[in-house]
Amino acid sequence: PVTNGRITGLAAGGKYLTGTTATLTAVPAAGYVFTGWTGGASGTTNPLAVTVEADAAIGATFVRQYTVTLSAATNGSITGLATGGKYLTGTTATLTAEPAAGYAFTGWTGGASGTANPLAVTVEADAAIGATFVRQYTVTLSAATNGSISGLAAGGKYLTGTTATLTAVPAAGYVFTGWTGSASGTTNPLAVTVTADATIGATFVRQYTVTLSAVTN
Repeated sequence: PVTNGRITGLAAGGKYLTGTTATLTAVPAAGYVFTGWTGGASGTTNPLAVTVEADAAIGATFVRQYTVTLSAATNGSITGLATGGKYLTGTTATLTAEPAAGYAFTGWTGGASGTANPLAVTVEADAAIGATFVRQYTVTLSAATNGSISGLAAGGKYLTGTTATLTAVPAAGYVFTGWTGSASGTTNPLAVTVTADATIGATFVRQYTVTLSAVTN
């Protein structure tokens, strides 16, 4: 007896002359897949041709199969899905989110969550998985003379609408006098809402000290 499927092709009464062939076919129920023969047969060949030389009891194993589908992704894609999105229960689907140029992956949606990439999902039910990609811009710093600019994110990459906080740090004997390029003013630190690629610099000017000698009367 088999569960979640059936075996077809058995001769009437299961009777075979010695040396003849029994051709059996494992037929899984809807939502299941055949994974192998048991008892007097082994392997996964289906249909199975058995040369009968003794009495035999043959069974088949059927395992629940689920379907993982990918939601349409905008500004990127998802790779790694098995053929047809079919996975045996308990197996792992490994998916990778690949952003288009100028975009960044920010998280999984639907039947998955978080930002791990690649993503390893243990499949225990049908699932629809998507990914979110957000426009990303680059902030670059102009070479600064007599000072430096700190606070730039790794690679100068910022998601659209996020804030770059930059600090102008003058060298000894110099003073910061203003931002250049895509920023202006003298606010320091500077908070820039990033909505486009930008190049930002800073001006540092030599500063001197005038001291007064002690005076009498």
